[in-house]
Amino acid sequence: ARFKQSYYEEAIEDFQAAITAHGFEDIDKLPTTEKEQFDEYFRAIGLSFANLGGAVPLKEYFSSNPSFPFIFKTYTVISDIYLSQERFSDAVNIMEAYSAHYSNSPEIPLAKNKIVNIWRKSGYKEKLFPAIEEYYLAYNKRSAYWEKHNKTEKNQSLIDHSLRESLLLTAQYHHSLNQQTKRSNSFTLADKWYSRYLRDYSASARSDRVHQQYAALLLENAKVDKALAQYESAAFDGNIILDKKSAYQSIVLSHQLYKQSTTNNKKINSRSLASKSNFLKKQIEYTLLYSRIYSQDKEIGKLISNAAKSAYENQLYESVIELSNSILNSDNQADNFNIIQLKAQAYFKLREFDAAESAYKSLLATTEQQSKNHNDISNRLALSIYQQGKQKQLAQDFEEAIRHYMRIVDFLPESDIASTGLYDAIALMIEHAKWQDSVSAILKFQSLYPKHRLSGEITKKLSAAYLALNQNGKAAQQFEKISSIESDRKTKMTALWRAGELYTQQKNIDAAARAYTKFANNYKTPFAQNMEAMANLVEIYDRKKNQKLKQIWQNRIINADKKISIGDKTERTLFVVAKTYLDLAKNQKSMFDAQQLKAPFRKNLTLKKKAMQKAVELFGRASNYGIAEITTESTFLIGMLYADFSQSLLNSERPKNLSTEELEQYNILLEDQAYPFEDKAIEFHEINLSRIRDGIFDDWVTSSLVKLKKIFPAKYARKGKIDGYIRTTL
Repeated sequence: ARFKQSYYEEAIEDFQAAITAHGFEDIDKLPTTEKEQFDEYFRAIGLSFANLGGAVPLKEYFSSNPSFPFIFKTYTVISDIYLSQERFSDAVNIMEAYSAHYSNSPEIPLAKNKIVNIWRKSGYKEKLFPAIEEYYLAYNKRSAYWEKHNKTEKNQSLIDHSLRESLLLTAQYHHSLNQQTKRSNSFTLADKWYSRYLRDYSASARSDRVHQQYAALLLENAKVDKALAQYESAAFDGNIILDKKSAYQSIVLSHQLYKQSTTNNKKINSRSLASKSNFLKKQIEYTLLYSRIYSQDKEIGKLISNAAKSAYENQLYESVIELSNSILNSDNQADNFNIIQLKAQAYFKLREFDAAESAYKSLLATTEQQSKNHNDISNRLALSIYQQGKQKQLAQDFEEAIRHYMRIVDFLPESDIASTGLYDAIALMIEHAKWQDSVSAILKFQSLYPKHRLSGEITKKLSAAYLALNQNGKAAQQFEKISSIESDRKTKMTALWRAGELYTQQKNIDAAARAYTKFANNYKTPFAQNMEAMANLVEIYDRKKNQKLKQIWQNRIINADKKISIGDKTERTLFVVAKTYLDLAKNQKSMFDAQQLKAPFRKNLTLKKKAMQKAVELFGRASNYGIAEITTESTFLIGMLYADFSQSLLNSERPKNLSTEELEQYNILLEDQAYPFEDKAIEFHEINLSRIRDGIFDDWVTSSLVKLKKIFPAKYARKGKIDGYIRTTL
């Protein structure tokens, strides 16, 4: 009644008396009806003080009533009234008055936070950001305030949350200004606020996407090396890619910085070399990681081509090969050519001439016969074969040396090295009394190279061969028999394969293993048959439960596939390799499943991560071979790995002796860490689901859908709407 009559001072007395008489206790735990009554009392008190003039009557009134338990509540209600009336300065003045009059109050941080929120709602940026600066300096984690107050007290959570939002808001504001104006001051301020955020809230940086935003700012202002560091933080958790776009940028920027270090450092010193090496190492490492997960990305060919070229320039030939083997094919033919050419040259530099031959063969198939590239590659291919002959000759394996030398003239008779190879083969034949073979080879030399500088020497060798045979008349008969003599490689190979088949039919497993082992070791071509032999050995040792030998042959299958050209591969060989990777990946997943996250937590977390990374890599390789059922199974199991890892984090053993507040913070941090892995699980199950568009809908795609309904029910477990209808009778 007094309030209605504008007797505001008396009304305040009446309402306070009512509050005291009611005996409100913990206002945060009041029942709904009591909370509404409590709020109504204070709205009336607030309106009364507002009508009396706000801050001044408040100070005067509570100077004589200092024991009233809801002084801060009174100030906030009045501030809210002004805020609802858009009297922003008056709303702020009330909270500043409280801070000035009650400087030792534990609610001072709440008052300062309220001031920030008022200016934020007001839209007055010139007021908001100075308020945030003041708020941050007063209550950041290293401020003097926390030297006097317990960081576990109830206000800490609110302050932390508010500061985290305010830091990001301020950084984004100055970042936006910098994009619009390109002024150095706006960059400096944005840089400062992003740095403050990362210093205080690094655990939340990924969920808030701060690394990406900060990296964009740095890149926009030509701070390339610093931008790279931020993209790296956003993209990677060890060898796990958490953000595709940031991973891509990390590759691009590391390549850019490598090129700059190569161009700018004309004076070579240890520091410049270290910098160049570091950027190159990152480019290679990140490209490999990216290619294993995103092998179908349209830019993958260019990324691998750039990294392989940089690696080759620095004589990192193993890296060149690893990079080239991380992709089956690119949409860009020029990229494909460059990648395979670098791979071939790297194998040649490493003296792995059989692998170099395979790579050059695949290149040769892509070039026009009359082109310069075709001639150059033909010579390189021939030289790779010739060097295999040299290696076998040095190893005293003369039959294989002769076979390699002869292969050049059979396959590439016009190449620069073909005549040299044939001549060396003839010399070895004569040295080891292979007279009939030498006569055939000499006649071929004379037919192909009648004007060769060594024609005289060749004629002498032919005479020596006829004399050694001692029967010139029968020599001609021996020529006819050359094609069917038992030393013929193809005859021996066919016989040995047949032996393996018969041993298998007779269930003489040890003998079959012996035959297929000899075949796999001695006959690398034809590739498909060599691969089948190794697959048989894997099956044999699986039956014998000899895991050691089984794994040896699985590794041989993988290595053989890496070295062979795409043109020599068949659907069957691709299936064998994909199945091999899948089996190895499943073994690795078993190790991941067995690893528990318990004390010592850090050590066990590292072991579990390593097991997951290896399993993901192997599943990724299995899925790269285009075998639908293996691809969908691998994708499903990758999704399960990420989901299981996320759940393992959440279910991990908690440190002992944590307070309730500390345990809560620890759980929040765990959730922040687990969330990206759950996202990755969803991503891979969705990739599986997307294959329905390609006509693939097997059990693994179905299983991914089932998992998505559990992990992401809001999107995948929604029930369809059914329109109701009224049935009528005519």
